[in-house]
Amino acid sequence: MTQSMEIEITDQNLEKAPSSDSPTDDSSSNSNDTDNYFTCEICIEPVLLDQKFKNMEMDGCLHSYCTDCIVKYIEVKVSHDNVSEIKCPDSNCSVFLNIFSCCSILSKSVFEKWCRVLCESAVLTESSKGGFAYGRSYCPFRECSELVLNECVKTTASSSTSTSSNITKSTCPNCKKIFCFHCMVPWKDNHRCAKRGELVNDVDRNDLLFLEAARREKWTRCPNCSRYVERKRGCSVMTCRCKATFCYRCGCENCICKLKAGCSCRMVINILLYYTFLAFFCIVFYKVHLGIKTHRRG
Repeated sequence: MTQSMEIEITDQNLEKAPSSDSPTDDSSSNSNDTDNYFTCEICIEPVLLDQKFKNMEMDGCLHSYCTDCIVKYIEVKVSHDNVSEIKCPDSNCSVFLNIFSCCSILSKSVFEKWCRVLCESAVLTESSKGGFAYGRSYCPFRECSELVLNECVKTTASSSTSTSSNITKSTCPNCKKIFCFHCMVPWKDNHRCAKRGELVNDVDRNDLLFLEAARREKWTRCPNCSRYVERKRGCSVMTCRCKATFCYRCGCENCICKLKAGCSCRMVINILLYYTFLAFFCIVFYKVHLGIKTHRRG
């Protein structure tokens, strides 16, 4: 009888053993699930670790982002802002994104656009330093605006576009349309290059309408590459695609408004002129008044 009771008690303990261990198993499984996730610093959502962007860890950036947020961030920077060197989304981080590490997560169109922007930025930077040896121009068609290089004729360090080249009629390698390399306008019959001291014989009505619209809307030309720039909103200090920085109001590269957040250069200049005139008037008035007093004493 005793033996049978011991066997029954032992069997009951064995049956209860799994149920007593079940809370421990649940907590361990929950911890494992938590370890498989991280919080993206952009969308603030829990994301699986296999969707974590790991491009910048080798360069010392420890910020955590998901690939979806990084893809959208790059698309905005490349397609809308035309930025070639893209930094970490954190404003206090100075680490740049590696284009080749991002290739696997980007679409083909965005990756190719980024490559074009990088190449163009490198050409313009070297050209501004005098290190680029060939002439450059831009396709004038709005839907294209591709950078076109003249690799046949070298330029001087002080000029980004060759003036000694005889090449005027050029075909854009991107859109395949014909334009004048020097004038940066669509090619017309009987066209004569204006930048080579000759007149344009055939002027398209659309070109005249565009120039009229530029005058009416008060668009400003970049002082470096002569492209028209339109400001929709924000600061008056503009950065052209050729990397030149200038004031949208007056068109000057070294404008006083760069030193102020308000960017109201003409207003500042008018205020300075007003106070200069006022000071000059006060000095003249003081000298005249002092001369009258001296004359009376004499």
